[in-house]
Amino acid sequence: MSELIFYGKLMYLAEALTPDTPDSLMMSWNTRQYEWAKAHEFSIWKSIANDKVMYSTKDAEINKWFADGPFTGAQGVPQDSAPQLGVWIGWNIVRQYMNSHPEIAPTNLIGEKDYFKILSGYRPDR
Repeated sequence: MSELIFYGKLMYLAEALTPDTPDSLMMSWNTRQYEWAKAHEFSIWKSIANDKVMYSTKDAEINKWFADGPFTGAQGVPQDSAPQLGVWIGWNIVRQYMNSHPEIAPTNLIGEKDYFKILSGYRPDR
């Protein structure tokens, strides 16, 4: 879970610095990859949550969700997926958290260590 939230915070801050940059460009994805990720957000989240990836200590398994490549190499994720789906899901988690808490400044987000608090409001698109 710490990787999800770390990359989510990083992408959220990058978005704040470049607000007019499309999400696909921020992720270095083409249109097809972005559309695939949007269409499968709920199933991606189910894979991460159900496989207990968030709580795994196996670096090799965790890295499959965050590594760059032609696709995300995690078990059960098809080869037509976008790469780095863990980064994208983490970004969506943090983005929803910050949208629900506009009173929180980005500097406070960086210091927030309660990952469950950040994760608790995440509702992936179906």
